[in-house]
Amino acid sequence: MSAPVAEGMSHGGEDDVALVVRTLAGDRAAFGTLVQRYEEPVRRVARAVLHDVSDADDAAHDTFLTALMKLDRYDQRRPFRPWLLRIATNTAIDRRRHRALRLTAPLASDGCGRDSMKGGRTFAGRWSGRAACSRPSNGRSSPTR
Repeated sequence: MSAPVAEGMSHGGEDDVALVVRTLAGDRAAFGTLVQRYEEPVRRVARAVLHDVSDADDAAHDTFLTALMKLDRYDQRRPFRPWLLRIATNTAIDRRRHRALRLTAPLASDGCGRDSMKGGRTFAGRWSGRAACSRPSNGRSSPTR
């Protein structure tokens, strides 16, 4: 049975801070080691937030790109793993938020604030153009009283 591996260390490997320093100096292989070390935890975080494997893989990829671009902002006195997993969490939340916006995109409006598919009034339609939109959504004229 092998000895447990301390956080930020791999069997016979460098600690995370040393890999960050090497990455900042231009060593691509050092960042590759960080990616291999944290690929699974980053994906687990993304899956927990997104509940979709494909979106989680995309979010994990975006996480490592963001981490690479912001690596100069990493405080080397602090552990690397929580910093990276916070980026993963934020990336996944942003992706979920954008996915929700895409799913709730408004339908085409008939200009009176009614959704053309539903015939109902939207919130904005109640406040704009009331006089011009007095006809019912079915296109018939209203009965006069």
